[in-house]
Amino acid sequence: MNMIENNLLNIFVFLPLTGAFAVLLVPKNREELTGYLSLFFSLANLLMGTYFYFNYSPDISFFYKIAWIPSIGLNYSLYMDGLALMLSLLTALLTPLAILSSFSAVKK
Repeated sequence: MNMIENNLLNIFVFLPLTGAFAVLLVPKNREELTGYLSLFFSLANLLMGTYFYFNYSPDISFFYKIAWIPSIGLNYSLYMDGLALMLSLLTALLTPLAILSSFSAVKK
């Protein structure tokens, strides 16, 4: 796995959290913007999930590991095998659908 996929794996994990913080920063008088902003972040996450799906090989799983606090042996690591990929992709697919359905169902 190359460096770009390492960074994409981190972005794939933390993009929904970034989107949630971005939605929290929207002013109260622009509430309609929250739906579009959350849809944007969820579609970006779905796009990255489909990238992982089409570039997955059973021989090589997506893996990222870096020493976080080496003095005490603490590491930050991410691992995505086939099952985790399918569940992540399912979540990435259902999130934009739920957001789109809330556009007509939620009024205030």
